[in-house]
Amino acid sequence: RPWLPPQACRRKGYAKMDCIVFVSSSIIKPFDYLFNNISTRKIVFYNPIDRERILKKSKEFTVIKDKLTICTIGRLEEQKAQDRLIRASKILIEQGFSFDIWILGSGQLEQNLKDLAVQCEIAELVKFWGFQKNPFPFLERADIFVNTSKNEGFPLVIAEAVCLGKAIVATSVAGTVEILENGKFGLVVGHSDDEIANGLKNIIMNPKLRRSLQKKTLERAAFFNISESMKQFENLIES
Repeated sequence: RPWLPPQACRRKGYAKMDCIVFVSSSIIKPFDYLFNNISTRKIVFYNPIDRERILKKSKEFTVIKDKLTICTIGRLEEQKAQDRLIRASKILIEQGFSFDIWILGSGQLEQNLKDLAVQCEIAELVKFWGFQKNPFPFLERADIFVNTSKNEGFPLVIAEAVCLGKAIVATSVAGTVEILENGKFGLVVGHSDDEIANGLKNIIMNPKLRRSLQKKTLERAAFFNISESMKQFENLIES
């Protein structure tokens, strides 16, 4: 057999499939670019979200807080870029704002992030909660949810924040833009520390905007209906 480079092998394999399923529609364009618009049928099937389960688990215990709280959840790794939130928070603290930061998750960059909080002189404001089997009570109590990822296919944690009616600030990556409909259901910001800080500042300074975003995310939550998702999956199998 003639030798084929890995990408050519993958294209050959994809071309033989009956259907290719994507977790978000924004991934299809780069896929088509990489594999030269293969004709295999392509559909989008969002990861199922059990909103009722999320709501139930968010009430399992209460997390105490005494000021406005910003929360982020995810692996403490390069892709998730929680360092951006720490630096953006330093900018806001220097401007006179007051809030706490909750970082949930574990990973190889945990100590680096803790050291960065010390360097930014905001360590007393940043609470590292580590991995939480049930993060939803923390998310429920937070005032603002932030996602600072460098890239995401379909960020489940943003969908979960939507289900709990959170005001959301998130960096502009494919899956996030799709869930939030390019800013309709949350603030989509650039990737720089200043852009993240400005997004947070807008929500902190404007309680009316915060309430409006919370209302809109609750409206968006109706999109995450696990029964409808399973019907879609059944139809896919039968088609």
